Amino acid sequence: QALPQSERLEKATLSLLDRLGDERGVRDYLQQRLTAQPNRPDLLYRLVRALFALGAKDDAAAKFDELLAKTDPADRTARRIDLARSLRRMSLPAEAVAQFQEALKADPKRLDVRRELAEALLASGDADAARRLVREAVSPDAEIENFLDVVGFMTQQGLWAEARDALKDRQQRAPKDFEVAMRLVEALGQLGEQTEGEAALEHARGLADTDARYRRWLEAGVAFSERVEATEAFFDAEQLRLTAEAAPDKGGWTTALAARFLTLCEVARQGQGQPNLVPVLKEKLAEASTPPELRVALHRLLVEALGRDPKNAVEVQNHLDQLMVEDAARADEYRLRLAKLVDLHHPGHDRTAHTLPDKSCGKAARKGERTEESQPP
Repeated sequence: QALPQSERLEKATLSLLDRLGDERGVRDYLQQRLTAQPNRPDLLYRLVRALFALGAKDDAAAKFDELLAKTDPADRTARRIDLARSLRRMSLPAEAVAQFQEALKADPKRLDVRRELAEALLASGDADAARRLVREAVSPDAEIENFLDVVGFMTQQGLWAEARDALKDRQQRAPKDFEVAMRLVEALGQLGEQTEGEAALEHARGLADTDARYRRWLEAGVAFSERVEATEAFFDAEQLRLTAEAAPDKGGWTTALAARFLTLCEVARQGQGQPNLVPVLKEKLAEASTPPELRVALHRLLVEALGRDPKNAVEVQNHLDQLMVEDAARADEYRLRLAKLVDLHHPGHDRTAHTLPDKSCGKAARKGERTEESQPP
């Protein structure tokens, strides 16, 4: 009982009691220490947490009031926030709510505290209060990072209607903000609001002014379309739009449009648009207006798409033969893929001499034949 008043032994004792999960032992030890050293706010705060953990909420609240009275006014909010977070970890959301509310009263602009208070309200079962709180958090003057942080919390908690309303209001104030536009498309998709979502998607496309943004727009469009069961229509509409934008009277296939079309095909290959990819690629390859560099890229995508079905093996072989001519710089890659494909479907069959022509190999072979003929029997 009469342990030396050394910080080292004190920490060791509290650490041991914590490892044992002995909150009663912590309480008793701290009360003894505080009797000997009443001006120790660190020990008093640790006692407050021990009392809450033991369910002695009235005693804990009284001790915390005593602690706050001894705390510098500038530090009281931080102390309340820390206690509230500890109470949440103890699965005491109602008690955490009370502390977060007091902290928010002291500093209403703390969006992080507002978010944590909303989380505690949800954990305590008061969803209506949480909704009201997050709606109040979306200030028209909030920095975009803080605004998106609050919206992110809304979506994480499934408060999609609140997120939609906040995003629509923000978009009216900042119509060219691409991130806001993307989040709004997501919220409308989650709520199944197809007409409004399609309009939001159309607006967002006009903001997709880089390759990275266009890809993200496509992926958002796919996610939205899947939710409203309109994936095929989305891909068809975008394909027709790109084709119209590349019409000869509008300048044809520019580098930027070709890049967009390839991105569309790649996204389609990864998602539910895959069944439509093969006919689209074949159609574009058949068009004389398709530029050579785009033709090669589309041809490669067609081989990938066809290669997913073993029934297309012969057709894939034919396309690889064509690519060796169209894209001679990567002929070795196509030869290797062709050899693997032949071996996979015709084990032991050597198609190399027939399908993998190589001028250097041919010359070497003929030279070898002449050398062999010149040797005496």
